[in-house]
Amino acid sequence: DQISELKEGQKEIRLEMDRRFERVDKRFEQVDKRFEQVDKRFDQVNVKLDQIMERIDVKIDTGLQEGRMLTVKLFSFAMVFSAISMAGFLAKREMGGKWGTDHD
Repeated sequence: DQISELKEGQKEIRLEMDRRFERVDKRFEQVDKRFEQVDKRFDQVNVKLDQIMERIDVKIDTGLQEGRMLTVKLFSFAMVFSAISMAGFLAKREMGGKWGTDHD
């Protein structure tokens, strides 16, 4: 009867091992589902980061364009101001330095 007890003990051990393997399998399935959720969340975060980077790029490009336009305007103003100053200087020199001085 020792042999039948051993066989019965083996059956119980096998059943217990099967139950534990089933629990481990279920746990792995849960972990897999969680990893899928995490992967989806990372994808969502990547999409949002891409959108933010795109908006930043657009703002930087807009700022650079505005900066270039302002530089051109300032340069144009400086050139016109220089030309007017030079014209005034030359006119004063041609008038003998008396232009704008009516003190006689």
